[in-house]
Amino acid sequence: LIPYVISIRDEIRKPNHPFVLIMDGLLCHFDDEVMVEFYKIEPFILIQLPPHSSHITQPCDGTIFNVTKIRYEQTPIPKDKTPFTGKICRIKNGIQQALSEENIISAWKKCGFDIKIKGGVCTKVEFTEEFQHFLKCQAPGNESKELEKKLIDEIGK
Repeated sequence: LIPYVISIRDEIRKPNHPFVLIMDGLLCHFDDEVMVEFYKIEPFILIQLPPHSSHITQPCDGTIFNVTKIRYEQTPIPKDKTPFTGKICRIKNGIQQALSEENIISAWKKCGFDIKIKGGVCTKVEFTEEFQHFLKCQAPGNESKELEKKLIDEIGK
């Protein structure tokens, strides 16, 4: 991670540009050893996702993989290839069609992240209002599980 962050900061000519880490709550992600490494490349913004929220924050599951499967099914079986090679060609075609900038942005949006891309670089990331409400419902002391369920259902649509 450190070399990647440094190379991106060099590329954009902003050596102190903050980076955002969005992580699940696995305890080892936040142990002292890991945090010492993160502090080497400050500034950073650390966003810990609430427990049991990965099913709504996996952008590939909801959009990219679905589009890939659809495009795979729509791609004709090549007549001049072996069955195995034909299948690989169809998978490749499905992936290439699914990984458009529009589909990637749509996938993140579906999960609650409003992102903007300019020139192939992410220039803005914000949580949608729905996802902000979901995060608030997850906050300690908030017992509004009925509202939480409604938000999960809405975000999942």
